[in-house]
Amino acid sequence: MKGKWIRLTIPGVKDNAYYIKSLLDDYDGLKITIWDGEKNGKLILIYFQAVESYRCCDEHSRIQLFKELDENYEEDFYANYNLFKVENSNYIEWLNKSSCGITKEFDLQHYVLMDRDSVIDIISYEKPEFKDIK
Repeated sequence: MKGKWIRLTIPGVKDNAYYIKSLLDDYDGLKITIWDGEKNGKLILIYFQAVESYRCCDEHSRIQLFKELDENYEEDFYANYNLFKVENSNYIEWLNKSSCGITKEFDLQHYVLMDRDSVIDIISYEKPEFKDIK
């Protein structure tokens, strides 16, 4: 694993008790809604205004990622957290190569949002914004 993973806090979220409820990519940016799993539970919108790339995978498609996290950290490092920032990212490196170096001009950041079933990698020019919506 090349990158360094840093845990980030989502305001109002304790532990990895939230699920990814929806993902919307539109003209305004990337909007991801997370949900606490309760019938009338809390919803939080995570908003990325300027996104260069993202990928969304089921957790079984990212088994190698979890192996690498276990080797370089410990399961407790990621098991109870939803959001991470990745420094020295392989994903950004891949994007720079795929764009023939065009994206190297920008200060891109790699974020990872995980729940029990999904892993979303986001490359953005800006930090995410958070909003309670329910």
